[in-house]
Amino acid sequence: MKLDSSLMGAINAMSSYQETFGLSGAGSTTGVIFIIYNLGQIAAFPFCGFFADGYGRRVCIFVGCLIVIVGTAIQTTADTTGQFMGGRFLLGMGAAIASAAGPTYTVELAHPAYRGVMAGMYNVFWWIGSCLAGWTTVSFLRRCFRYLQAQLTSQVSFNSPCSFLYPRTTPIIRARLVDWVRFTCQILC
Repeated sequence: MKLDSSLMGAINAMSSYQETFGLSGAGSTTGVIFIIYNLGQIAAFPFCGFFADGYGRRVCIFVGCLIVIVGTAIQTTADTTGQFMGGRFLLGMGAAIASAAGPTYTVELAHPAYRGVMAGMYNVFWWIGSCLAGWTTVSFLRRCFRYLQAQLTSQVSFNSPCSFLYPRTTPIIRARLVDWVRFTCQILC
């Protein structure tokens, strides 16, 4: 949620985004684009508990992350307002499903002595996500082509769930992934 609100606030200020969707940065259409994420969360709310308890928390998180990935792909490639809003709706829906099981799963896996700390860390990382999103946006504004700024900034939502889909990867693979991301950013930006 914090990641998305920081990204959307920054994307809304980008002139390339405003020109692509014919927006002015304020107004009813901008409001609807912002609120559609929350409507996706509201739509997923009735199913989150049943899904997490019926299929397990890990499956619930996985499915939520997959929905976020699909929503991000739609939002990143959007060239119409309707497509962008559809992607945002799916982002909200996936985030609600994944975050419904996340805190409980974190506390269940933690050693009893560290459950409070782990729950607190879970909540702290919401704000860290917000800071990362803000600085990522600043970086894209400074280094990327004008017409790619909004699309690449939207793609940050894709990277977050992808990094947690494979929690047992070795440090070597993760290091190679970091090198690959840096190389890709050097090429694109």
